[in-house]
Amino acid sequence: MPVTDRTVHTLDARGTIRDWLVAPAWGWPCEDLADHLPADGSPWGPPDGSARWVLTNGPDVAGLKARLHAAHLLPGEPPAGAVAVGAPVTVPGPDAVARDAVWLRHHTGEDGLVDWSVFCFTPSYRLGVAAAVLEVDQADPRVLEVASTGPWRAYLDGRPLASSDSFTYMEPHTTRVPVPLPSRTSTLTVVTWQVGFREVRHILRVRVLGLPVRV
Repeated sequence: MPVTDRTVHTLDARGTIRDWLVAPAWGWPCEDLADHLPADGSPWGPPDGSARWVLTNGPDVAGLKARLHAAHLLPGEPPAGAVAVGAPVTVPGPDAVARDAVWLRHHTGEDGLVDWSVFCFTPSYRLGVAAAVLEVDQADPRVLEVASTGPWRAYLDGRPLASSDSFTYMEPHTTRVPVPLPSRTSTLTVVTWQVGFREVRHILRVRVLGLPVRV
């Protein structure tokens, strides 16, 4: 058998992609937090994200996170660089700063989650990216089920595929995306965004619904 520069993996029994290339998540301070949340006054208030108590990162924080995300939208450009182990990747950020890393292998746990969760000692914006190469023998449609606790943008072979601006607290929000896969390989790349006020659940899971694919 010829030697190749790739490894081949299968989906799990639920169709989850378990093997990814990822970059370590980037984080930077929320320097404009006071523009979206009063810095003084009572910490108590209605559960609409306007009271300072939402900084405890409770379930009612989604409104504040949505306002922050609207001011720091993910750009529409895909990450640049070849998707291969150890290859450099450049990810455009919502603050007009491109961030560099190298792709690393990542095999998820049984929950299928790529997990960048962390404890933030100060309010922080966060950016993560994951990629997988999907292979089918014949051109055929599939449905990708993308699950995340925060906004994301997905690209197929560098072209915009789908996106979500939704926030959830613990259980991820899922979006189903029909996608026509051509024969041979297609590269799926997902850029994720989060903001953490204390502990932050920053996760991604993708399932392929339909006939199996190789990864």
